[in-house]
Amino acid sequence: MTLIGSRRLLQWLALALCAPVLVIACGDGAKPAPAASTTTAPSSSSPGTGPGAGDAGGDASTGTAEAGSVTCIVPTLGGPTISARVIAGSPPADTGGTIAPGTYDLTDLEIYVEQGGEDPDGGNDAGAPMGSARATLLLTSDTIAHAKSASPLGGGAPLETNTTGKQHTNDVFLFIDETCPLIDSRQTPFTATATTLTLHSAQLRREVYTRRP
Repeated sequence: MTLIGSRRLLQWLALALCAPVLVIACGDGAKPAPAASTTTAPSSSSPGTGPGAGDAGGDASTGTAEAGSVTCIVPTLGGPTISARVIAGSPPADTGGTIAPGTYDLTDLEIYVEQGGEDPDGGNDAGAPMGSARATLLLTSDTIAHAKSASPLGGGAPLETNTTGKQHTNDVFLFIDETCPLIDSRQTPFTATATTLTLHSAQLRREVYTRRP
């Protein structure tokens, strides 16, 4: 190859490497429930639970953060801060049920201590052990938005989390396909009554939410 030919080849390679790349972002723009505002946040991907479609009740306001076409619904925290109750024994069996759409606030946080157990909030899926928490859920028949501020056992700064996604139920599991801030899928055992939703959120932890009138 001639010297001129080599230079042209190098120039072509440099142009190819510096050429702009067009990225198209797609996502489910989850619509906020009536009587709730929204905010939007950046989307990213990573590896679901929930009831089906309908209007969320209650008067909780929300914030939204947008990135691309993905909308994050951020419920305004309602209800009091709940301290964890440590209960001796194993969690009761999950029974599933029909989840009524609406706005739910955390009203009880149960942490079970099994015989010989050392960590009152243990298990591989437990995450950070919670000493207290404040949380709100916005549920329609097929979407879920969850905001939580949880303080660790022993004190420390609270951990703030917000998620938005699609949800449906099957048997005793709430399946959630999160669309914001990450793309993730998980399933959580649950028990529902006419006014409450209990999420078996970790091996030895249950979070009880009560629907607003």
